[in-house]
Amino acid sequence: MTLKYWCVFAAVLYAGQWLIITGEESEITSSAAPNTTEEQDYTEWAPVKCYFTNSSLGLVAPYNCSPPCFNGTWFNAPSPDNASCLLNPDSLRLGATVDVVEPYNCTVGLCNNGTCGAPTRDAQCW
Repeated sequence: MTLKYWCVFAAVLYAGQWLIITGEESEITSSAAPNTTEEQDYTEWAPVKCYFTNSSLGLVAPYNCSPPCFNGTWFNAPSPDNASCLLNPDSLRLGATVDVVEPYNCTVGLCNNGTCGAPTRDAQCW
């Protein structure tokens, strides 16, 4: 009789573990799909002045050479003189997503007293 109780107890434990694991798998598969709407909303309304651009010349500061975004001191500090900056802000793609890297031609200048200006260089940005 005791053996029957142990077999039933083991079967109940096995069934409980199986139900828990099955529930976790369904949560994982349902949350694995990215929420593209949230990402698109963020990129469409992201402020241009907080946007850094990668280029063939390295990391490029915004056109105003002063990226005041987030609360960290690194982001709030103005770019030093002679730092590379994106001279043509029209080339920033606000609708671009982080997952897709599409290179485009951009004009890079140098920061001088908080203004992006000459000398200019052509580069590939993404």
